[in-house]
Amino acid sequence: MTIERDTLRIALVIRRYDHAGGGAERWTHDHAVRLLEAGHRVHLVSSRFTGAPLGAMQHEVVAGPRWYRNAARAFAQSAAAVVAGLGVDVVHDMGHTAAGDVFMPHHGTWAANFAMRGRLRGAPVRWLRRLAASALPRYRAQAALERAQLRSGRLRAAVAVSRMIGAELRAAGVPARCVRVIHNGADLERFTPVAGARERLEAKERLGARGRSVIVMVAQDFWRKGVDRAIGALARLTDLEPRPLLLVIGRDPPGWFVRRARRLGCEGLVRFEGPREDVVDYYHAADVSLLPTRYDPCALVTLESLACGVPVVTTAANGSSELFTHGVEGLIVPDASDERALAEALAAALEPRTRARLSAGALRLRPSLDVRRCFERHVALYRELAGAVPATS
Repeated sequence: MTIERDTLRIALVIRRYDHAGGGAERWTHDHAVRLLEAGHRVHLVSSRFTGAPLGAMQHEVVAGPRWYRNAARAFAQSAAAVVAGLGVDVVHDMGHTAAGDVFMPHHGTWAANFAMRGRLRGAPVRWLRRLAASALPRYRAQAALERAQLRSGRLRAAVAVSRMIGAELRAAGVPARCVRVIHNGADLERFTPVAGARERLEAKERLGARGRSVIVMVAQDFWRKGVDRAIGALARLTDLEPRPLLLVIGRDPPGWFVRRARRLGCEGLVRFEGPREDVVDYYHAADVSLLPTRYDPCALVTLESLACGVPVVTTAANGSSELFTHGVEGLIVPDASDERALAEALAAALEPRTRARLSAGALRLRPSLDVRRCFERHVALYRELAGAVPATS
């Protein structure tokens, strides 16, 4: 049945709603705002709300604390009960329940994350982790929840934010017809290029980096995003004078990473800025945006940097690398653990002529990164699943 209707009723489900949180939280907030601006009715289902937009209906889910071993399952069950009574057209789940019409695992599959974290350890620890996954209730519950999500009778579309995640979903048993690849995008009205060299120098002065090359790294999970690798690569850039400054923006405790920088003799070259709601000034001051991630489905910070005309250095484990060309808009390091290759890529990107060429490439790429394209594809998917078409069509 086809319904003629302009307004859709959409439920967005996320475990923690935070307008200034990590990539999944910021994506959900920005998406909710765009849906409201387009005239749709938005229901937000979460266990905690920070900065929810005016006009959205909030439904708080009571679940166990984060340290509770079955907290994820408790949230999934409670959220399912809430959305069942909302009477919406489409439930868009960000990867936390088995009750969504649209399942969108922003952080990738649990199995891929577990395997990635195992690769960070030695062989004995990897063996113990595999044993723990089969024995400990917390791991078993998480694996069971993902199986329920991917095999849910309600699941009608699994949105993959990159081809890399699409392959993971198909490997996990999601039918190929249900997998829709919709890459993330950048808000081109917010993330704009710096007006000129003078303005970039002024941005550097505001951040206390006058006369220095600036490497910016925005990360909410320091281990997964590779802050340790970034520091290791920075320590190798001994031939550059003056030495570049690495600015790390994120809420993680920096203690271990500060000690690593001290051991490597580059403590004075790394500044931990803490969390920031607005990072545009950092992009405007940046010579290079760095993300040596070990695993990232489609990093928003990479796309935001490119939208600002900032060359990026990242790894092949970042799904955002599918959207630009190595050597044209940025540089892609095949192996996140290769600090030497990472240092060489940073040195190349910081070379003035190379940086200018990559920046020009990023500006040419900019229109293709527009988040409005991503938004329109999501709304088209909602209409498809709801059997609705605009009344004006």
